[in-house]
Order: sequence, then structure tokens, then C-alpha cells
Amino acid sequence: MGEIAIFGLDWDWRNAELGYHLNRPHWGNGFASEAAGALTAWAFETAKLVRLYARPFEANVPSVRLLHTLGFRRAGRRAKWARIGGRWEALLEMDLLKEDFVRPRKRGRRSSRPVTRARG
Repeated sequence: MGEIAIFGLDWDWRNAELGYHLNRPHWGNGFASEAAGALTAWAFETAKLVRLYARPFEANVPSVRLLHTLGFRRAGRRAKWARIGGRWEALLEMDLLKEDFVRPRKRGRRSSRPVTRARG
């Protein structure tokens, strides 16, 4: 299916890198969002980190969008970082402070009917 990890952990500075990869058949199902949100919450709440960073390719718009939804902000750009498929690709540097973390909403079916109070 894929993988997700926190690596490059620096306990003195309380920061680490968030990285993930999802195999193509599983794209668009919310798996990366759910896993990244859960691992980010763990990093801040359990491991007591103060900062996470991530380095997606600029052309990977869904990944950049996912990081933005968690609260990550663009911190820099490295032009021509890697040559992929005969093209140079830029790498973005993104980071997230604990106080800026936006916990993702739970995905699930929502009823279109309004909520009413029970009587009785």
C-alpha cells in the first residue's frame, strides 16, 4: 500500500522529518491524509516534538495540498533538485510547528438529513 515515517529525529532540538509514499492504486482514497494526520498528532502529542518538516516535490500537488491541510507552510524551494523522467524537478521545504498543527477531520459518510432532538 505504501509507507509513512518520521525520521531524522533530533531529540535535542525536538524536530524530525515526515515522509510518506503511497502506491498509485491507493491514491485518492484519503489513506495518506489519515496516516499523515495520525502520525503528526503522535509526533506532537506523544513524542513531544515541537517541529516537523517535509520535502515534497513541487510538481506533486496532492502531497503539497495534504501538507497544507495539516498546517505545514512553505519554508523554501530547491530548484533542479532531482532529474526525474528526463526533467528537472524542484523540491519544496515545508515545516510545521506544534502550535500550527491542524488536526484533520474524520472522514466518513454524512447524512444529508438535519439532526433533530429526540423527544420524550
